[in-house]
Amino acid sequence: SNSITSERVEYIKILYSFYVMEWFICMNKGLERDFKEQLCRVAAKYKACFVGKEIKYVYRDKQNKRRELFIGPKEQNFMHLCGIGCYGDGLNDPLDLGKKNLDGSKGAKQFYSACIEGRLAMGDIWFNDINSVEIKLAALENLDSLFKQGVCICNYGTYERLSFQNAVRTSEIILALTFIKSCEDFLIPNSAINLRSGKADTSAFKETYKVTSITVKDIGSGAETTKDFKNKIGQNKKQRRDKKKAKQKRDRIL
Repeated sequence: SNSITSERVEYIKILYSFYVMEWFICMNKGLERDFKEQLCRVAAKYKACFVGKEIKYVYRDKQNKRRELFIGPKEQNFMHLCGIGCYGDGLNDPLDLGKKNLDGSKGAKQFYSACIEGRLAMGDIWFNDINSVEIKLAALENLDSLFKQGVCICNYGTYERLSFQNAVRTSEIILALTFIKSCEDFLIPNSAINLRSGKADTSAFKETYKVTSITVKDIGSGAETTKDFKNKIGQNKKQRRDKKKAKQKRDRIL
């Protein structure tokens, strides 16, 4: 039985090597230096918004029931959101990736740390599509908008063959972050969608639910801060009703 197990392990390793080779064939190595400053800037925003934090979005569903959405983005999620496939320390051979990253991380933590510390080696970045990287980074510049009044929650859906459990999007057509379940109780991001992109099919994000409050908990200190939008939402509704009544009154006079 031990020999069968070892043969299986070797077989899996061979399959994985072929998968990695195929994956590398579709990838481009070395990102233009012009992107370095933007990557570091966006990483700093990502850190300020998400890293070391647990975030709770409270909203009302179709039946007006109170719902809570818990997200916990990690350092290793950042790379994929930027449209980067792999960050390798001098990787040139697909098999090197298999040897160094058998956990499937593809250098994600190293990429994030390099961005934060400003020591990003642009020649070690592997990516599929330069346009995708550019579009995603432009959207990620607006990460702080996901903590402002008007932010919305979307339920499960599919966007360009990408399935997601939930999405958090800005009230304006700017940015949507999609999330999937992790092994923990919190959702983790699996894509950043630039809603301004001409190619973006935003139909998956049209059915939305307004967030009534956002609570951010610092994992290290346990401190919590809450933004409550309920009163502002109520005020906005009252203002809309008052405007409607005023218009109806003017119409009757005319």
